[in-house]
Amino acid sequence: ELRLFLGNNDKTVKVFSLPSMTVIVTLTFPIAINYASLSPDGKFLVAVGDSNQTYLYSAVQNSGYQRIRTFSEATDSGMCCAWNSSGMCFASASQDGSVCVWDLRSTKVLAKLQTQDKNACRVVKFSSGLTDLMAFSEHHSRFHIVDARTFAYEQVVSAAPERDISGLCFTPNGSKVYSCIGDNLLEYDVDQTSRRSFPDGEVI
Repeated sequence: ELRLFLGNNDKTVKVFSLPSMTVIVTLTFPIAINYASLSPDGKFLVAVGDSNQTYLYSAVQNSGYQRIRTFSEATDSGMCCAWNSSGMCFASASQDGSVCVWDLRSTKVLAKLQTQDKNACRVVKFSSGLTDLMAFSEHHSRFHIVDARTFAYEQVVSAAPERDISGLCFTPNGSKVYSCIGDNLLEYDVDQTSRRSFPDGEVI
């Protein structure tokens, strides 16, 4: 069954059945929700919004979801969240410029990264396939490419000085990264050879 998850400023995430657009379930939060992301296997949901908290839900019977954990590693509102391809790790990006990564099996933060000059972080994404990368964008000018196996190495890419970055994503096979800046869509190739020796070589 295809489903659509809609986060809203009315402090809810509504789950719709497609194509009928019937509301299956409504999750209620104490804050406006900015972003929600479903794990690849559909068993977990993570959401962030107008607080420093990251909410983790698990799927239950009758198409419902139950909150199982709340994380408060950031100091400002959450802007985006994402799962890695295995569904074992998830990340949240925050207004304070931090990106926090957790392992589903632990309550402790796995990694915490920071934008330059603590610029707000708008988008975080994981690649699929064998590249095992994570990307996150600053509010303007730059985005970061991170080794998602260790989270110890990263490359900072200058996309467009002093211009807002409104979107960032990998292609399904992880061979390219797209960055949206104003009315421009920028394409970057991921160097698969350099990826194997990262951080000795640049990935982008």
